[in-house]
Amino acid sequence: MMSNLSVDYLWCEECSSYNDGECSKHPTVVHINDKPILSRARASLPNKLVISSDGELYSKSTLKPKTTFGPLIGVNSSHQVSITDKQLVEWRMLIDSNIVWLDTSNESYCNWMMFVRPATNLEQQNLVAYQYKDNIYFCTRRLVKPGEELKVWYAPGYAEFIGKSTLNTEIASIIPVPESESSLIREEYTPIIVEHNIIISGDESNTVNKRVVKRGRPPSSTITYSCITCRLNKCLSLAEKRAHRLQHTI
Repeated sequence: MMSNLSVDYLWCEECSSYNDGECSKHPTVVHINDKPILSRARASLPNKLVISSDGELYSKSTLKPKTTFGPLIGVNSSHQVSITDKQLVEWRMLIDSNIVWLDTSNESYCNWMMFVRPATNLEQQNLVAYQYKDNIYFCTRRLVKPGEELKVWYAPGYAEFIGKSTLNTEIASIIPVPESESSLIREEYTPIIVEHNIIISGDESNTVNKRVVKRGRPPSSTITYSCITCRLNKCLSLAEKRAHRLQHTI
């Protein structure tokens, strides 16, 4: 049985009839809309930060160096995610020896970190991104002043994994371990730890044994780093060596 319901006309209670549009005799007094619902990304924004009308992210207060944010939340993908006006930065992770891309283009499935734009030079960069375990974190690499836009770039090692160049090879030394990790794990990120077999100045007979704890710089400024895990044998700076070791901890 067909219904007499009319869905193309507006009902007027005063006239007890349908009209093609607003009733001329009894117009609607007021129409109340629902309260807007924030997306997951906007609802997760910390109180210290604010999103501008243009979608840019700013600090409302001073952020100290080594302030850590994260993890970055998005949708895991087995395929490369293209950069768009929504996907601002390329994110990928190494999980169980597999490369996983992170889609951060949809506010409904991401957290506020999707709004952080990439830095194009060292002066702009106040956040450094790195992978720890199965997640990506951001860390302030310097003091961030109120009203300053947050901009991020990759840490050494992670940048190489992404296929990008770093803006500064020395920022690896400030990468912290999240507070939830034990002090033993945190030690692996301490700059005074020299780990893996290292051949000094190309002389294979002069070797620093694995896990030597020593303050200051290595015995020579010219170091050939020999990694016993992946067999890498390459001349690296201290920061690059730390970043390489970091890849074997994930």
